[in-house]
Amino acid sequence: MDSKVASREITVTDTARTLARSIVYPEVPRLAEPAVGLMRLTTIGVLPPMIRDGYGFAWDSRNEAMLRRSAELVRRLRPLTPPIIRYWPAARLAYRVASRSRCPVLVFRGRRMSDAFADGSATGQPDQRHRSTMC
Repeated sequence: MDSKVASREITVTDTARTLARSIVYPEVPRLAEPAVGLMRLTTIGVLPPMIRDGYGFAWDSRNEAMLRRSAELVRRLRPLTPPIIRYWPAARLAYRVASRSRCPVLVFRGRRMSDAFADGSATGQPDQRHRSTMC
C-alpha cells in the first residue's frame, strides 16, 4: 500500500474529496458533535499523510497527540466495557453461532486474539489453554 501511495498510483480525485467531506463532516445534531468529532479525528488520523493531504484535511501535532490519547483511553476502557456495547451485533451473533456449532472457529471468550498464539507460532493453531470447536 505504501508503495502504491508513494508512486501516486493511488490518488485523491475531486469526486473523492467531495464525498469525503460529506462523510467526515456530516450534518448532525449538536448533541452528537462530540462523538462525530472523535470519529473524525480517528478517520483522518489513520489515513496515510499523503492521502490525508490529498483530501485537504488539516493535521498537526495537536491532532496527533489527541489521537494517541484517545487510542490509549480506548485501550484502557475496552476491558471494562460490557460485550453488548463492545461488540458489533454481527460479531455477537457470530460468536453465539460458533459457540453452538461444531465449526472450526476458535472461541476466545474475552481473551485477546494475540493470546491465542501464546506459543509464538502464527499457524492459527490454538494452544491447549483455549477452547475451540472443531468439525
